[in-house]
Amino acid sequence: MIRVLVCTIGILCAAEYVRGCQCQTYNQPRTDARSYYTTKFDGAIFTGTITAIRSEANAAGIASDEIEVSVDEQWRGIATQTVIVRSPDASCGIHRKVGEKDFFIASRGQDGLSLALCDLANWGAQYSAPGWRAYTERILGKPGSLHKRKPHQTGTWSAPVDGLRGRLLVTPGDTFNGTRMLVVYLELENVSNVANPLEIYFDEYRTLESKVVDGEGKPLKQPPVAASILSPGPYWLTIPVDGLLRFRVSVSGYGIYKDSGTDLPMSSGNWVIPRGDKKEYFLEATFKADPDKAKPRAWQGTLSLPRVPIPH
Repeated sequence: MIRVLVCTIGILCAAEYVRGCQCQTYNQPRTDARSYYTTKFDGAIFTGTITAIRSEANAAGIASDEIEVSVDEQWRGIATQTVIVRSPDASCGIHRKVGEKDFFIASRGQDGLSLALCDLANWGAQYSAPGWRAYTERILGKPGSLHKRKPHQTGTWSAPVDGLRGRLLVTPGDTFNGTRMLVVYLELENVSNVANPLEIYFDEYRTLESKVVDGEGKPLKQPPVAASILSPGPYWLTIPVDGLLRFRVSVSGYGIYKDSGTDLPMSSGNWVIPRGDKKEYFLEATFKADPDKAKPRAWQGTLSLPRVPIPH
C-alpha cells in the first residue's frame, strides 16, 4: 500500500536520501499518465507478495533494502515469477513487511529495478483503496497473471533404443543471490519386452551431454564462471520391466551472478538467461552409455532427448 513519504512534504528523511526520496509533488497524478506509462516508462508495474527483505549498504555506507516479490499481476516489464526491487530503507518512511501484498512501480537501471517513489506518491489512487483497481486499469489496461504459467516443463519421450527411452523435465527452483535457479530431472523408462531389468552405467560427466539453444537452434553462450562441483562418481542404474526412474541431473557448485535472471546449471555447463530476455530457449541433450566389460549385457546406446522449453 502507499504510505505518506515524509520526503514528499519537504521534510528530509536523512541527508543521504535527499535525492532518492524527495518529490516535487504528492497525490497529483500525471495528466499524460496513460501515454507515459504505456509507451515511455522504462520499468515494471505489478502487484505481488513480499517474500524476503534484505538490508544492505553500498561502499559509501548508504543503506537500502532489497525486496524480493512473488508477482501476482503485472502490467509492464515482468517476465518472471520472482522479482527483486531495490528501495530506500525505513529511514525514508518506507515500512514493508514479509508476507505483505503491495503495488509496485519500479524504474529500470543498470542495477536492476528500483522503487519509483515519486511515481507511487502521485499514482491516482492508493493500493487497496476504493477506486485503485478502476484507475489502474483505466491507465494501464487489464493485467496479466503469471500464476497461469506452467510451473514446470516436460519434454516429449525420445525414440526407444533397445528397450529404453528418456525425457527431460525443467522446473523452477529457489531464488539465490537474486537469480532464479532451475532444476532439471531426467526420466528413463524400461519399455522392453523382456523380463530382465535394464542395467545402465551412468557417469555424470560423460553419459549426459546437454546444451541450451534458442528457437532457431543457435546455442546460448555461457558466461565465464568459477565452479566447484561435487560428484558421486559413476554408478549403476537398474530399471525393472515397465519401470520408470526419475532423478535430478542439474548440479550445484557454480558461481551465481547477482540478479542475473535465470540460471540453468548442468554438468555440461552453466547457462544464464538475462533478466528481461523475452526469447524462447530450450534444453536438449543426448544420453549415451558405453559398454562395460564387467557387465557385457548392460544396456548400451545413445538416446537423443527432445528439447524442452526453459521457463524464465
